Amino acid sequence: MESTFQQRVLFIRDIESELNAIPHDGIPVGSLLSDTLLLKVLQAPQPPSCWAVMKDIVRLCRWMFRSLMPPADTAPLAAFHGRVCFTLLSGSNKLKDLILPIADQFPGMQQVIAGCSSQTDETLTSHPYFPAHRYLHGGSPKTLLHFLRMWPRWRKAIRQVCDRHEFGCRPLPHLRLVLFAQLLHVAQAKRLIRALQPTCVVTEYDRNGTAACLVLAARKAGIPTVTLIHGIVNPDYGYTPLLADIALCWGEQHREKLMEGGTPPERLAIAGNPRLKEKTPLRRETPQKTECGQEKPTILFASQALDAEKRHGFMDAFCQVAARLYNSADFRVRLHPSEKTEFYQEEQQKYPFVKIESSHGSSVEDSIAAADYVVTWGSGFGYDALVYGTPVILFNLFNEESKHVNDLIQKAKCPVATSPMQLAELITGLLSTPETRGMFHEKSEEFSRYFVYARGEWAAKNSAAQIRAQIAKQRA
Repeated sequence: MESTFQQRVLFIRDIESELNAIPHDGIPVGSLLSDTLLLKVLQAPQPPSCWAVMKDIVRLCRWMFRSLMPPADTAPLAAFHGRVCFTLLSGSNKLKDLILPIADQFPGMQQVIAGCSSQTDETLTSHPYFPAHRYLHGGSPKTLLHFLRMWPRWRKAIRQVCDRHEFGCRPLPHLRLVLFAQLLHVAQAKRLIRALQPTCVVTEYDRNGTAACLVLAARKAGIPTVTLIHGIVNPDYGYTPLLADIALCWGEQHREKLMEGGTPPERLAIAGNPRLKEKTPLRRETPQKTECGQEKPTILFASQALDAEKRHGFMDAFCQVAARLYNSADFRVRLHPSEKTEFYQEEQQKYPFVKIESSHGSSVEDSIAAADYVVTWGSGFGYDALVYGTPVILFNLFNEESKHVNDLIQKAKCPVATSPMQLAELITGLLSTPETRGMFHEKSEEFSRYFVYARGEWAAKNSAAQIRAQIAKQRA
């Protein structure tokens, strides 16, 4: 039976809580599963297939064999002893732009980047760097024995949660696989921490599978830990319970949401977002003009990663509006990073006056700078647009609930359209009524201050000050 989203949220929180009550060498093991629970349970309405279960059993056998292999030599890490250790565990440019400006506040021999295996020295030429995954993959026969001894207790706890939530036992093989793999990673993370002896561990996301191992190993060793908030917190699942000592929030919105999730206020500090430019980007393109010679405002639609039918539905509906208002505005589409322009060939042929662009063609800031208004639904792009003072119209074509847009409706007062006709009327009203435009811009700027306290170098300096405060507190 398909479960509701809220039921799955309660299930993953219950699993984490029950397993944390049965720790491994002082490590709360439930917190090691957060990424897996989010991706495999929260975002998957149906239980895993029998084929998926069989594959997990085979992978578990491979991990058990790997546990007998010798771990990597940590001697090269001695060169980075006693520094602030920043993690950069994915190849995401957004995360790189978030964490490197903070690392730059610790010049010379004060910092080191623990990166992912896909990164090369060329991507981080100005920063001391080592591939963290190389040192986290390795054997530990002692961990294998401990797992075999503790698994019956953990299995019983998981089964009890599954029974309470009527989930059946199909998640068990995958959770068993990931739990064992994470225990091996924790064992190697402890070795890494002993070799580095960092003054602080700073991660882009403390509940990422790899980062959780490093953060929990560091905390057990008495080393301060700090996590950044890398995206929208609405609601708080995926970010709480907090694993690091403190979290650095972008603004009051992050702080409020994390406190609603039970995080004590003393573990939250408002620093800002170093990734965002301090000034609103300048428009690079010359706007198109109407037949009367006036500049056409640009309406930008930011698409989402939805199922194929809904993606086509959103695109066609937006293009219908563009066809109706083509003479008074310039209509464009910025695709979600997971999408390709080829998917919308039919719409491109039918509506050639709508420019559909890949997200890889220009930065988020440049796309926002080229737009006068942004149309979206449930996308983080809407938050970015408001931060730079660009008003947002929410387009809820399929009348779906999205907790990600609650603040956009309640705090930013973004108008909502549920049909192409309503969207066309909203755009027409904005373009023809100066008073409405003025109020719209005012609300956008007000929300920007609520969502992001500081940007760029100012935010990076605030973050560095909080990190130094944690180091000083530990030394005191």
